[in-house]
Amino acid sequence: YLFPCDAERVLRINCETEELKLVGPLLLDGENKFQNGFACRDGALYGIPQRSAGVLRIVPAAHEGEEDHVEIMDCGEELVGVKDKFEGGVLSPSDGCVYCIPLRAKTCVKIVPGPAPNQKGV
Repeated sequence: YLFPCDAERVLRINCETEELKLVGPLLLDGENKFQNGFACRDGALYGIPQRSAGVLRIVPAAHEGEEDHVEIMDCGEELVGVKDKFEGGVLSPSDGCVYCIPLRAKTCVKIVPGPAPNQKGV
């Protein structure tokens, strides 16, 4: 999966078949939407917002023929108008959370993924 920076959709690449497919809704936030991202324990991928209003969450389809789920997770009203919010992030090996590193944002955003698909609770 490629996080859209200036593109309007997420691009999925199937490395086995070399198939390319645009997935999810149109993301019309303009340029520099996401910078960096991580695959987390819940099986989802999270894109760090640069100029987007929120965190990009991609849940790959579980079975052939199903659609991938793509959504924007709100980061709060105080970050909506901020450009160049974060300079990437880091995936913590100790708690499995993603920490977005502020660039122009005045706060850090912590992404707390759900549990691994075969576990209960966090």
